[in-house]
Amino acid sequence: MKIFRFLKRVSTEGTIQLKLNTALINKEVEIIVLPKEEVKRKPIKSNFIKKWAGFLKDNDVEDARFKYLMEKHK
Repeated sequence: MKIFRFLKRVSTEGTIQLKLNTALINKEVEIIVLPKEEVKRKPIKSNFIKKWAGFLKDNDVEDARFKYLMEKHK
């Protein structure tokens, strides 16, 4: 059995139109309607950069790490 997949939009009248397919003429078919889920868009990288830009700007991370390790291993 060959499977046909059609991605269609339901009209405002509630109908779906399919192209004529000779393999389906005078055949009983099973139709499953599966609403398409909205695709969640990933946040844009530039928005992330704008949000967090300058977060560690004034802090010297390497210096803080060095001081922490020196205190830890005294």
